[in-house]
Amino acid sequence: MNADGNISPTVGESMTSPEHFWRRRVREWSTSLGNGNLTEIGMFSAATGGVMWCRALFRDSSGTPITVTKTSADILRVTYEVRLYPALGDATQSAITISGTNYAFTWRPIDRGNWNFNNFFDTLVGEATIGGALLSPDTALPARMGTAALGSGLNASSATAAFNTATLVQPRTHVWNPASGALTTNSIGLGGVGSRCPYAGTVTPAIAKTAVNQLTLNYEIPWSRVTV
Repeated sequence: MNADGNISPTVGESMTSPEHFWRRRVREWSTSLGNGNLTEIGMFSAATGGVMWCRALFRDSSGTPITVTKTSADILRVTYEVRLYPALGDATQSAITISGTNYAFTWRPIDRGNWNFNNFFDTLVGEATIGGALLSPDTALPARMGTAALGSGLNASSATAAFNTATLVQPRTHVWNPASGALTTNSIGLGGVGSRCPYAGTVTPAIAKTAVNQLTLNYEIPWSRVTV
């Protein structure tokens, strides 16, 4: 039985290791709903026909599965928390071939102010949105999880994404067409998921984006299933 009420979410961040951001929701079943012997709960991306992105058994304080008996005299409230963990260190990619030249990339989570969950949807489908991307002449990455982003540069001309609800993977493509302009590109900024988890990466050697060629960037955002 679907919940018939919810309490406004609260959001926050923890900058101690492991760094993470969280969004907490409370769902409520009134006295007339969900009565009976309850053993598990599932979170879905839609009220009907959605993707179940979380499923859990009711457990006691020692972790043993239990049955919760709800009657018409009871109101059931369930509190759950969604967390976002950025990578703990820089990620390095080497031997990426573009037009016959090998490039090396170093990626880092930055711009802590935009990692917030203020606009976070507690559904997988809601999170699978299209963010922007930026080519930049900056030669150094901002501080990890800092408050500064890359400087000005060339914004992507277009972006596409098709979230796969079966595999929980979203392929993404950003395109800078010839009309985007020319720039000696030393770094790239990624809007990530709905511009709420930005990453940036340096590239060596620099990519010589000209006004007569097109640059296309392909990558994937995977969502992981975790059991706790």
